Amino acid sequence: MATQTIGMLKLFGLQCISASTFFRHQRLYTIPTMVQAWQNEQAGIIRELKEMWGGLILSGDCRSDSPGHCANYGTYSFIEDRINKVLDLQLVQVS
Repeated sequence: MATQTIGMLKLFGLQCISASTFFRHQRLYTIPTMVQAWQNEQAGIIRELKEMWGGLILSGDCRSDSPGHCANYGTYSFIEDRINKVLDLQLVQVS
C-alpha cells in the first residue's frame, strides 16, 4: 500500500520520501514504538488484574479473512470482561 501511494504521489509530481525510506523508518521507529506501547499497556493491565479479586472472566474470539478471500491468517484475541480490555492478541498463519 505504501509503495502504491508513493508511486501515485510521484505520478502527480509531488515530492515525497522513497519507499525504502518509508520502510526503514517503519522498521526502525514506528513498529518498535508500537510494540513498546503495547507491552507497557499489557504490563499495566496485568498489574491491575493482580490487584483484583475473584479470578478472571475471559472471552476469546478468532477472526479470519473476509468471505471469498483465502483465509491464510487468523487473529485470536482474549478480553477480560470486567475491565473490558484486551489481554492478548495473536496472529496465526493457517496451514
